[in-house]
Amino acid sequence: VPNPPPKNLKWPPSTVFTKNLPNIEVNETDTVKFICEVSKPGAEVTWFKGDKELPEGGRYEQIADGRKRILVIHNAHLDDAGEYSCRLPSTRTTGKLKVHGKKITLVYFFTEKSGRQGYAIFFCSVYTEKNSICSPFIFTELAAEFITRPQNVEILEGEKAEFVCSISKDGFEVQWLRGNKVLEAGDKYDIISDGKKRLLVIKDSVLGDEGKYSIMVGGIKATAHLKVIGKLLFILVKKLRIITPLKDQVVKEGEELVFNCEVNTEGAKAKWYKNEEPIFDSAKSIMVHKDLVYTLRIRDAHFADQATYTVSLSNARGEHVKSSAALTVLEEDLRIVVPLEDIETMEKKSVTFWCKVNRLNVTLQWTKNGEEVTFDRRILYKVDKYKHSLIIKDCGFIDEGEYTVTAGQDKSVAELLITEAPADFIEHLRDQTVTEFDDAVFTCQLSKEKASVKWYKNGREIREDKKYHEFAIWGNSMNTLIVSDSYTTPITFSELESVLNMQEVYLIVLKTLNTHLPHWSSLAAPRIKTADQNLVVDVGKPLTMVVPYDAYPKAEAEWLKEDESLPTHTVDTTADSTTFKILEAKKSDKGRYKIILQNKHGKAEAHINVNVIEVTETYDGEVSLAWEEPESDGGSKIIGYVVERRDIKRKTWILATDHADSCEYTVTGLQRGGVEYLFRVSAKNRVGTGEPVETDTPVEAKSKFEVIDVNRFGASLTWEPPEYDGGSPITGYIVELRDKGSIRWEPAMTTAAHELAATMTDVVENKEYYFRVRAQNQIGVGKPSAATRAEPVTTTESLQKMQLAPEIFLDVKLLAGLTVKAGTKIELPATIKGRPEPRITWTKADKILKPDDRITIETKPNHSSVTITDSKRSDSGTYIIEAVNSNKPGPPAAFDISDITNESCFLTWNPPRDDGGSKITNYVVERRATDSEVWHKMSSTIKGTNFKAVNLTPHKEYIFRVSAENMYGVGEPVQHSPIIAKYSFGKLINLMLSLLCTFTKKLSIPVPFRAVPSPTITWHKGGKEVKAGDRTTMKSNYTSALLEVTNSVHADAGVYTITLENKLGSTTGSVNVKVIGN
Repeated sequence: VPNPPPKNLKWPPSTVFTKNLPNIEVNETDTVKFICEVSKPGAEVTWFKGDKELPEGGRYEQIADGRKRILVIHNAHLDDAGEYSCRLPSTRTTGKLKVHGKKITLVYFFTEKSGRQGYAIFFCSVYTEKNSICSPFIFTELAAEFITRPQNVEILEGEKAEFVCSISKDGFEVQWLRGNKVLEAGDKYDIISDGKKRLLVIKDSVLGDEGKYSIMVGGIKATAHLKVIGKLLFILVKKLRIITPLKDQVVKEGEELVFNCEVNTEGAKAKWYKNEEPIFDSAKSIMVHKDLVYTLRIRDAHFADQATYTVSLSNARGEHVKSSAALTVLEEDLRIVVPLEDIETMEKKSVTFWCKVNRLNVTLQWTKNGEEVTFDRRILYKVDKYKHSLIIKDCGFIDEGEYTVTAGQDKSVAELLITEAPADFIEHLRDQTVTEFDDAVFTCQLSKEKASVKWYKNGREIREDKKYHEFAIWGNSMNTLIVSDSYTTPITFSELESVLNMQEVYLIVLKTLNTHLPHWSSLAAPRIKTADQNLVVDVGKPLTMVVPYDAYPKAEAEWLKEDESLPTHTVDTTADSTTFKILEAKKSDKGRYKIILQNKHGKAEAHINVNVIEVTETYDGEVSLAWEEPESDGGSKIIGYVVERRDIKRKTWILATDHADSCEYTVTGLQRGGVEYLFRVSAKNRVGTGEPVETDTPVEAKSKFEVIDVNRFGASLTWEPPEYDGGSPITGYIVELRDKGSIRWEPAMTTAAHELAATMTDVVENKEYYFRVRAQNQIGVGKPSAATRAEPVTTTESLQKMQLAPEIFLDVKLLAGLTVKAGTKIELPATIKGRPEPRITWTKADKILKPDDRITIETKPNHSSVTITDSKRSDSGTYIIEAVNSNKPGPPAAFDISDITNESCFLTWNPPRDDGGSKITNYVVERRATDSEVWHKMSSTIKGTNFKAVNLTPHKEYIFRVSAENMYGVGEPVQHSPIIAKYSFGKLINLMLSLLCTFTKKLSIPVPFRAVPSPTITWHKGGKEVKAGDRTTMKSNYTSALLEVTNSVHADAGVYTITLENKLGSTTGSVNVKVIGN
């Protein structure tokens, strides 16, 4: 067995190219040389042209000259052009060769017919630049060939059929055949030759005409098939048409959208277009065809996706249909995704506040204690896509404060705390060797001028006396200890301690002749200050684990989980604690963590048990209980009641409260949706708790916020006011909804403070939604209620189509009349139904009742009541309750259209004079072409009173209308007179009134203009049209025209007129030209 190679064996480096091949250009017949260099003289190379290895010999010569490698190509041909490479085993170098052809001159030219069909041979003598030797050349005419071939044709019986193709030569004769029979023009067939185009027309087709038809071009044959559909069969064929067209879509940035188109018959092929540009299937744009429905799904919508989308459908019979719809992408509100965090640091260090927002490359506002931050070389603002950073260098106490970053309506606040930097040694103590009875001087320099200093000898503090003298000099940063009249006992250790803020202690040990390790009490191994910890965190929440300790010097910390070291970038260790942060807890973070603290004097260990739990649902159901006091109080006063609950599927009783003060209590936090509970109540006195009484039957929990009705008209919601209004009266409620497949909550509608119900109509067929409500006061918007369960909606019809007239139901006893004694209470309850929710008014003797000290009016959804306390004889009379529905708004006012172009126009209007008794939530803009009866919705989410209509077809006539919408539906529209999508003709701009030109110099008349489409331009002088000539030239582009006259003479003076004209109109302008000089 051979010995292994020595450990210090080094392999020689591989051969490489030290000089690469160049790119070369030569003339035809020249000699070509490709030269490169390699790092080793003996290296072998291989030459290639493209991927083909070049042979040695002939016109190719391969030379190795030292480290040079040369390829010689003799007598270069045009087809030698290309890419050449020289290759080593592990690398290569390449160069390109370009060959220019020699110039050829024809001396004389004549033609001789070859006699071969499809060819013509020409003879001529030529000579080249190089040798001028005449030689014959033969040019062969190329044969005719197909450019396009005839296609299969399908027609109905009795119609004419056309086979069309094109060939490369105009005058070339072709033959049409059916099978092997040559077809000729006549009553049945028309054979047409139009330039390169060739047609065969079959008239009055019958079923017998079905078959294969061919065309011969020289020796090349092309065949197509004719299919004739009988008239009886045609009755069963459905003409392709669209049943459900594409609908306009309005989405927010980042959302997904779907265009659907349904046709009436199968077999159609679809092509999708965006602003007439084809769309292809990709990860962003997904095209699906299922049964009769064609779908385009666009993921993660952006502003670039805003366009008109068209689906074009065609079948084998040549039928074509198309449908178009507009996509509007709304900008997502700017908000902060990752907020700022508080920072605590020492002076002189740099800190960075950073946050992330939901939009790219925007500018945020930074303030400190309410004042805008001024940026300079020390305070920098940095933007990196979504991340925004405020960098503060060389921090000082002046930088302390509250920093705020503002993104639109969103804000994030963090605090910067600066701690004083501890003292440190700039110049350390040095060992001293002195003669007995001489003075010993120990000197050090500190980083701070006013740090307190203590001196030690052998661990014991030195007090200043006749022997020891301490003083500070040089700006109070130098400290000196003088040991005078030194004893023969050698100094073994001296220690200097500088204490600044009782947080950091800096020590220096001075070693002299007799050195040994100290054992001072101030030097200590780490000691954990807490027992093992047990922590619990929810999934997705942050967790900070802290282990406090004592040690000197500062310990190094290592965090482990299941005996594996954790990353150090989330570990922060100070002189008294070590911290580990988890930004978003995951189930995998659960487990036992081990912390090892170690310094040169020893180590200590701590353990933390972490449990990560996932909160699957928050229950918001509730049940109200009431009971009677016990017949016996057990000889001691009842001080409270104990309420317990139990799921009927479980055996354990859960305490709801043990301090209910009265005989009624509402149990909250119950699960809704089919879960039933049993309840029991026990009375409690000073002696103890008595026997419980239990409910007889299970009870199902009810939510404070629930969906009471979901039908083909929408979803109706009700809720109760919050138990606490935050110290300010409730001003209204905001109802939010969320698609079951989405994570984003969106505000859907608002209600007044007294309205505790709402009906959602803006919902989509077959989708499921979650709903929740927020209360609002003058301070702001409160936390949302718990969400309802997902509720399916079965149709897109809106509630506005269903108006229910108000109905009032009174108790029969009230209808018969009510008699009460003076001084007693009067109660008049009524039940009201109606959709939308009616407004209730109580009157007496034609006067509207209003609440006061005695009269209370309470109105809730489906209910209203009047209560009069301490009744009087004057309260007698007839009381009338009136219920009135709100209505849809009227048409908007002052509707106007301006800024009309070929593709857009600008719409403005005023709010309607009648808002229907409810706040206008948005406006709906629609358009239709005057040659169509179909209205297309351009947008239904407009909050303001203006809108820019885009993607119009040039020169098409349109009608626009606008409708207002409130919570009860869309009102009557206002319609504008028809407008035509076209520019008005642009006027000449900056046109000079007069122009001076020097004799014999060039006369230039520039005329800028603006016109779409581009106009035709004519020039006139003295009533005669100016035309281009030897001295006169005329130029133009899309924005200007130029007339130039060279070598001007006095006769060129005069008035020049320019006329611009396009199909939209015309305009003219004049320039007075004067020629001065001899």
